[in-house]
Amino acid sequence: MSNETAESHRPALAFQPLRTPGERPPFRADIEGVRGIAVLLVVLYHAGVPGFSGGYVGVDVFFALSGYLITGILVAEVERTGRLDLARFYARRARRLLPAAAVLLLATTVFAYVFYSPLEQQGIARTALATAAYVSNMHFAAGATDYLAADAETNPLLHTWSLAVEEQFYLGWPLLVLVGLVGVPWLRRGRLALSRRRLAWTMGAVAVATFALTVVLMGTYRTHWAFFASPPRAWEFAVGGLGALLPRVRVLAVRGAESEIGTRVHGWVGLVAIVGASALYTARTSFPGWAALAPVVGTVLALRAGVGQPATALSRFLEWRPLREAGRLSYSWYLWHWPVLVFADGLWVEGVGGHLSLPVRLGLLAFSLVLAEGSYRFVENPVRHHRWLAGRPARGGMLLVALTAGGVALAFGWRAEAVRAARSPDQALYSQAVDDIDLGTYCITDVRGTGLTNCALGDTTSSRVAVLYGDSHAFQWLAAADRVAAAHGWRLETVMKSSCPAIDATRWNAKLGRDFVECDAWRSNAMDRIDALSPEMVIVSSAWTSFDGIPPAEWASGTARTFSRLSRASGSVLVVRDTPHPGFDVPSCLARRKKRPGLDCSFAFDGGQGQAVYQAQVDAASAFGNVSTVDLTRVLCPTGTCAALRGDTLVAWRDDNHMTATFARSLAPSLSSAVDEARAHERSAVHPSVPVRTGR
Repeated sequence: MSNETAESHRPALAFQPLRTPGERPPFRADIEGVRGIAVLLVVLYHAGVPGFSGGYVGVDVFFALSGYLITGILVAEVERTGRLDLARFYARRARRLLPAAAVLLLATTVFAYVFYSPLEQQGIARTALATAAYVSNMHFAAGATDYLAADAETNPLLHTWSLAVEEQFYLGWPLLVLVGLVGVPWLRRGRLALSRRRLAWTMGAVAVATFALTVVLMGTYRTHWAFFASPPRAWEFAVGGLGALLPRVRVLAVRGAESEIGTRVHGWVGLVAIVGASALYTARTSFPGWAALAPVVGTVLALRAGVGQPATALSRFLEWRPLREAGRLSYSWYLWHWPVLVFADGLWVEGVGGHLSLPVRLGLLAFSLVLAEGSYRFVENPVRHHRWLAGRPARGGMLLVALTAGGVALAFGWRAEAVRAARSPDQALYSQAVDDIDLGTYCITDVRGTGLTNCALGDTTSSRVAVLYGDSHAFQWLAAADRVAAAHGWRLETVMKSSCPAIDATRWNAKLGRDFVECDAWRSNAMDRIDALSPEMVIVSSAWTSFDGIPPAEWASGTARTFSRLSRASGSVLVVRDTPHPGFDVPSCLARRKKRPGLDCSFAFDGGQGQAVYQAQVDAASAFGNVSTVDLTRVLCPTGTCAALRGDTLVAWRDDNHMTATFARSLAPSLSSAVDEARAHERSAVHPSVPVRTGR
C-alpha cells in the first residue's frame, strides 16, 4: 500500500499489511493450539491440579487472543471492501456465542432448581439474570466477589464473568477500530481510508490508559473492579490488537530483513511466559495489574511468531492435534467445565464441607469435555452455519434479541419464585439465619477503614467500661458480650475491624497484593482508644485458625506485644479461642435437607483446628498476671461434633465461619463464667489459663 511504500525507508518501525487487499485471512492451526493451552490452563486450575495454581491466566490469554483476531478480522474487511459491516459482524458473533451459552444457562437453571434449596437458588438466579443480560462481570464486581477466594467456588455461573467481558468487547471494539481507522469522518465513494498508524496509536492509547487504571485500582480496595470490569481489562484486548496490526515490526532491521531466529525465539519466550505464570502465580499474586503483563504479552509474542513463517518447532507444537482439539472445543469446554465441578462438589455424597478427590475432578473434566463436544456438534455449529440465519444480519439480530429476552425472563421468574419459596414456613428459619447479625454491621469498621466505629452496649449509663476487641470473630460474640456486660454493670465499648485480627503483626492482604497497612493503622488507633477508656475488662477474639502466613516466631512476639499493651491498659484481659469453622455454608446445607433428607450438616471438631495458634496465645499470656485465655470450643462442640442446628429452631452458624447472634446469645452464661474466672485469676494471679465450665 502507498503509505507503506513511502515509509519503508524508516529502520525503526514499519507497518506492514496482514495480507494483500482482497485476500481472506488464512486458517492458522497454531492459533487453535494457543486456544487449547488457554483452556487447559483454566480447567486444570479450576480442578485444583498441582502445578497450575496460576492457571487463571488462561482467561488473559483468551482476552489477548480475541483482541488479536477481532482486530485482524475488522482491518482485513476494510482492506478487502473499504467498508465495515457492523450489522453482519454482530450477527456472526451472536450466532457463534449465544446459542451454546443459552443452553448452558438453561441447564444450570434446571439443575439448581431441582437439587438446590430456595436459599441457594436466590444467589444463582441473580447471577443467571446478570448472565442473560451479558453483565455478570459487573454483577460480581458490584458484589465485591473475590474470584481467587475459596468461597467463590460455590457459584456455578462465576466463570461467565469473562464471557460478559468478551461480549462487551465485541460490542465496543468495532467502533474503536472504526474511529482509529478513519478518524471519524467518512470519505468519498463510501469507502474507508485505512490508516494503520492512526489505529495503532489509538489502541496504544487505550492500552496505556486502561492498564494505568488497572494498576491504580489494584492499589485500592476496588480490586474486584480491576478484575471483573471491562475498562480495566481493555488493555489486554488492545495489546492483542497491536499484535495483529504490527505482525512484523522491524526493530534494528538489517537490510530490510527481520531475523528469523529472533522471531522463533520470541515465540518460545511468549509460550514460556504463559506457562510460567500459570505455574508460579497463586491466589496471593496481585492480579491483574503488572502480573498480567506476562500472559498477555506472552500471547502476542507466540501469535506473532506464527505470521508468515515456515514450519518451526513452536508451530509444530502448537499444531499438535490434542492442543488443536482442545482449542476447537475451548469455548464449549470453558462453558461446561465449571458448573460440572461446582455441582458435583456441592452435591457430593461423602459429606458437606469435603471436597472431591483429584482423580474424581479429572474425571469430571473429561465428562465436561464430552458435554463440550455435544454442544459444539449439535448447538454451536448448526446455528453458526445455518443458512437462513446467516443469510441476513437482521436474522442474527433476531436470535440475539430472542435469546436475551428469553434468558432474562427465565432468570427473573426463577428469582422471584426462589424468594417466595425461601420465605415458606419450612425454609424461613434458614433464610433468616443468614442475616442473624446483632446490630447489623454498625459496630465494626469495614475492611477499608482505619478509623474507629464504636457502639456502646451493656449498661450504657455506667462509668465502668468493658471492651470487645478484635475482628469479625470478636464481632460474632457481641450478643453474648452485651449480656455479660449488662450483668456486670459495665458499659460495653466495641473496638473491632473486619479482617484485622488482634495481633501486632503486619498481615499480607491477598486482595490488595500487599501488606495490610490499613489494619496496622487501625490497630494503632484501637490501642490508643483502649488506653483512653481504661476498661476493667477487655474481651479479645479474632479469626485465629492459623498463623496466616506470618512466621510463628513473629506471630508470638506480636501476640506478646499486644497482650503487654492490653495488660497495662485494662484490669483484666480475656482471650477467647477462635470458634470452629464449619468450612461450608451452614444455612444453605440445612435448607437443602428438604430435597436431600438425611443430609448431615454437623461437622467434626477434634480440637486440632487452630490449636497451634491457641497454644501460642496461652504461652504468651503466661507472662502477664492479668491476661487469661479460655477455650469455649468444648461448649460449642461438647462431643467432638459441632451441631449445625440446636433443637429445632436455633441455627448455630450464619455462613461458613461465623456464629449467628442468636446462638452467641445462648452462650452468654459460659462467657460470663469465663469472665468471672478471669477476674478472679487477675486478683489471685495464680495461673493464666481458665478452666472453662461446660455446664450452665
